[in-house]
Amino acid sequence: MMRPITYIATTLLALTSCASQYSIDGNSSLACLDGQKLYLRITNFVDSQSHVVDIDSCEVIHGRFTFGGSVDSIAMAEVYMGNEKLMPIVLEGGELLMQVDNYGQTVTGSPLNERLTDFMKKRSRYDNELWELDRTARKLLYEGVPMAEVVRRLEPERLAIVKKIEDMEVQFVLDNSTNALGPGYFMQMAGQLLFPTMTEPLQRIAENAPPSFFRSPAIRNYLAMAGYNRPIPTTKKGRRK
Repeated sequence: MMRPITYIATTLLALTSCASQYSIDGNSSLACLDGQKLYLRITNFVDSQSHVVDIDSCEVIHGRFTFGGSVDSIAMAEVYMGNEKLMPIVLEGGELLMQVDNYGQTVTGSPLNERLTDFMKKRSRYDNELWELDRTARKLLYEGVPMAEVVRRLEPERLAIVKKIEDMEVQFVLDNSTNALGPGYFMQMAGQLLFPTMTEPLQRIAENAPPSFFRSPAIRNYLAMAGYNRPIPTTKKGRRK
């Protein structure tokens, strides 16, 4: 329309002080996943580049798969099939249930994961709109409409959808800036870039997030690599509605 956890200063979000066990029981009705190997990965920024770190893996057998391990802090990760991202997940102590099917991907078992799942469902609607727009563009080109005309017709709508996605992501990070979702999703947004840089959405987040947001080593390290020179706030700022 991902990443045993060792100390990775730029990715783990230190919100707890004691290690705890997590268990992820997965279920999928997608035949294409059977026999495939899935990876639990975290993105790490080193030397101004993003690096994907495998922290666990498993094989899908008859639609079932399991991840398990320990975390010394709540952290955002992503589930991959090869190089393809399937879904994000919050790693925290407890038993989580992951469902992957034609209707989408969900994770239940903790408030943060359920909040993340709800957000991803809403975001996927915009991804579907972009996909439909791309299909319309291909259809017009096949019918002989010049590329310039296709762009003239569809680009305003595409830009409007992209703006909705950006606004939604910015608000999600700010609304969750005091828990693992905010910094974690910020880093996932950053991980989509070829190199550390401050895009307009990331800039808006940095300018409106409360001081607690910047306690994350991941956030501070990324801002430094991206050349963000504004002082980190020491008093709480109002959030953009």
